Amino acid sequence: MKRTMIWIMAVAMAAGLAGCSGKGEQQAGTVAQADNGAADREGIQDVEIILMHDEAEEDRIEARQKMIDAFEAENPGIRVIQQPVAEDGFETKVKTLISAGDLPALVTGSNTLMQMLDEEGVSNTLANQEVFEQIGADAFYDSIPDFLKSQNSEGYISVPVTGWISGIWYRTDKFEEKGLEPPTTWDNILAAAKAFHDPANKKYGIMMATEEGAFTQQTFQQFALSNQAQLFDSEGQPAFDSPQMKEALEFYKELYQYSLPGSNGTTQVRDAMVGENTYMCIYSTYILPALYKQGMAENIGFAIPEKKVAAAAGGFTNYTISNMITPEETEAAKKFLAYMLQDDVNIQMLHMSPGGANPVLKSVADKPEYLDNEVVKGYEEIAKEIPQGFNHMQQFGLQDGRLHPSIGTISQTFVIGRAVNRILVQDEDMETVVEATQKELMEIVNNQ
Repeated sequence: MKRTMIWIMAVAMAAGLAGCSGKGEQQAGTVAQADNGAADREGIQDVEIILMHDEAEEDRIEARQKMIDAFEAENPGIRVIQQPVAEDGFETKVKTLISAGDLPALVTGSNTLMQMLDEEGVSNTLANQEVFEQIGADAFYDSIPDFLKSQNSEGYISVPVTGWISGIWYRTDKFEEKGLEPPTTWDNILAAAKAFHDPANKKYGIMMATEEGAFTQQTFQQFALSNQAQLFDSEGQPAFDSPQMKEALEFYKELYQYSLPGSNGTTQVRDAMVGENTYMCIYSTYILPALYKQGMAENIGFAIPEKKVAAAAGGFTNYTISNMITPEETEAAKKFLAYMLQDDVNIQMLHMSPGGANPVLKSVADKPEYLDNEVVKGYEEIAKEIPQGFNHMQQFGLQDGRLHPSIGTISQTFVIGRAVNRILVQDEDMETVVEATQKELMEIVNNQ
């Protein structure tokens, strides 16, 4: 399943030297004109830039090319060349290009890939910032800029073009039949799980991640952060043994009594919801096309877990400008990236993955043109509500706009997912697992 759950998985450190400059040093440059007029007004003539992305499917290449053709017609001095790479080999290709000092002008990818590029010092964070400023940071949903601030320099690690949200998807018709409240609060979630649980007839109260992997960390962190259980304290030390974290683990374990036993991942959770073996699951927006195909769209509701605060998980399709290119190429890349965030063009991007991809721009979510899509229209009742989840997006390790430097290693090694699996699936003593996990986290932090 494409880009559904991978945003919290950390990528391995890229080969090659950090901060290599390639064709040119990081350039601040001038902000491109908002009207995207003729390229030669900013002195951009006969410039060729490469856009590297991981959407190698033929239909997506063709859809993207139409946008590129329109951009080039408006900017005759710039040529944009697609460089599609299969998703399973994308990160390897990126690392190879970093090592060679030849990272192309624009690279797309997940949050974790962008974080890795920032750590390697190969993103032009100031050029990204200029695009952010041109569009206006307040044009994006509130939490988004904090997620994309560079931890190693000024500016932003990337500019988001679309995004996905993870939360609770539930059958509104079934909830109404039983007189249940929407599953927003912990109490309401638990009450619904109990009401629907009928394992003898292969009906489960809720489906959620329990495998030893990234999906489980993503899902569990929504409950932990809704209880204000941070993974690190104010001094940057692990806090997996905090009272708030233990309370979240206890609740997750209680919910597990009303789920399908075993190590469940994306396939089990999605298939149970699509196959009506459950009427409530925790998943990303990429489940929506499958539910639409089953004719369920008009009866699907969306909720975000809340105890002390609401906490959604999510990620973006990001674009970053490389600092291995010339100043002229940098200006062209900025102009093209700003073009992708024009409302009409951005809607075309969203319609490449309708339902799964959601607007990161507030203005787009309200556009009738955005709703004018078969899948999106099927969810018309909640289509505008779903992107509001970006305002509640939280992540383990992100505090006060700064991402903890150890979160990548923690995510990559599945420390959190393994702990949850041990407590739920393997039925180990919670206090013992918490103590061991706290020690493991301390070792990771101290070895950074």
